[in-house]
Amino acid sequence: IEVKAKEVAARRLSNTMIGSELNVLDGDVTIDSTLETSGASPAALVQALHGEGSVTSSDFLINGIELNALAHALREDVSTQGAIDNLMQFMRSPFQGGKTRFTGINSEFDIEKGVVSLKNTELEAKGFVMQSKGEIDLPRWKLDLMNTVSFPDEKDVPSFDIIVRGPLYDPARGLRDQMMRN
Repeated sequence: IEVKAKEVAARRLSNTMIGSELNVLDGDVTIDSTLETSGASPAALVQALHGEGSVTSSDFLINGIELNALAHALREDVSTQGAIDNLMQFMRSPFQGGKTRFTGINSEFDIEKGVVSLKNTELEAKGFVMQSKGEIDLPRWKLDLMNTVSFPDEKDVPSFDIIVRGPLYDPARGLRDQMMRN
């Protein structure tokens, strides 16, 4: 099956795939993929799914995290107690609301036995870039993604990781900064 879809509503697509109204994604995406599968049941079709494809967008929103606020907190001079307090407050509850707008998404993926492997996935926003890698395991209904946020134009601002892991409908999310990785 060759799937080509231009300007598909990301929210509707993700909610349909997950079977739940999560409303995490907004914006339109373009999908170009070649997929194959066979089987006698829906589960068998998912487990036999294989192929490759790409997803692109020029205006995309992720609800539930305010990466611009975190970037601002990282840029502040941490020599003042107020700046330290702001950063620590954000680090305690980074996924409690807000939204992040991306101005470009380019992602390539492979699918083997129903497991989607992200490769060459980059999301661009004003002032930072997020590179994603990992897997979405459709037969087991789980995901395991590592998203590295970096600031190419600002050498003094540390990069950090956003880890998203668990069931598709309610994954756990966490932050890990550069100091913790080293």
